[in-house]
Amino acid sequence: MHNNLYFKDFQKTLAILFFAMLSGQVIFALVSLWLVSSGAFEATGALRNPFLMIVPLLVFGGFIAGNYLGRRLLLKAQEAEAPEEKLNNYRSSLLMRYALLEGPSLMAIIAFLLTGERLFLGFTGMILFYFVTLYPSPTRISNDLELPDEDR
Repeated sequence: MHNNLYFKDFQKTLAILFFAMLSGQVIFALVSLWLVSSGAFEATGALRNPFLMIVPLLVFGGFIAGNYLGRRLLLKAQEAEAPEEKLNNYRSSLLMRYALLEGPSLMAIIAFLLTGERLFLGFTGMILFYFVTLYPSPTRISNDLELPDEDR
């Protein structure tokens, strides 16, 4: 019973972190879109070309690094003996993945804010779509960690 309650609290905590990171990106993107569209923030095209090289590299790098490091940390979590240790390592794995996606997303929003180029919001949308697929559902956590039924 203790493990089941701990697991539920753990999943709720991860869901809160997930939605906090997701909503931060969405709100920042919407505010930036409003600022540029309304003319409250004057974007300049001078930085467009450098950002056209930097942002895709960061997005690609964030995907690759997030998947690589996330999987390495997930293996460490799967190898842990105690269920609490598994869950703590899993939390580290997910937060690493989330952070490595959120960084390029925020950079793309800043690039949009500075240049007014909506292509950068497209990169953010792509990241957000993938980010949503990483929602820490109880089933996903159990499957990722290969937990026995009594620890779920």
